[in-house]
Amino acid sequence: MTTVSIAPSPSQMASALCHLERRQDWRFVRIDGTRYAVLTSGSSGKTYQVRADAAGCSCCWYQKTGTTCSHMLALELDALEIELSDAAIDAALGPAPKRASYADLFPACRDCGDLVDGYYDGRCRRCGEDAEWQARRDARAS
Repeated sequence: MTTVSIAPSPSQMASALCHLERRQDWRFVRIDGTRYAVLTSGSSGKTYQVRADAAGCSCCWYQKTGTTCSHMLALELDALEIELSDAAIDAALGPAPKRASYADLFPACRDCGDLVDGYYDGRCRRCGEDAEWQARRDARAS
């Protein structure tokens, strides 16, 4: 069934806001690979499965009309609130700092490509010790 989106009525908006107030009771489940939110009605106590992307609901309203119900509207409002708060945080703090990559944290040896231990000027321990041995050998030879 295709969801038809129309402007919510005042009663739908009020019902959606009541669902938002009880969002700590929402549960999320997967059914056949699709994520659903399980919302409990405040008046009847019935539970409804709403697609997490707000594209469908198991309530009678949606089943009869195919239009956005208060349960779907609550999920959309929750997602919008999260999006707006994330945008406010980004505006206040700026973008998140770039995380160091594996190569930044553990550079490769400039000679053989193995992990650098940090003691031998960009070389792994084996290549660093070999370079020191060759330098001492060359110094003795001259």
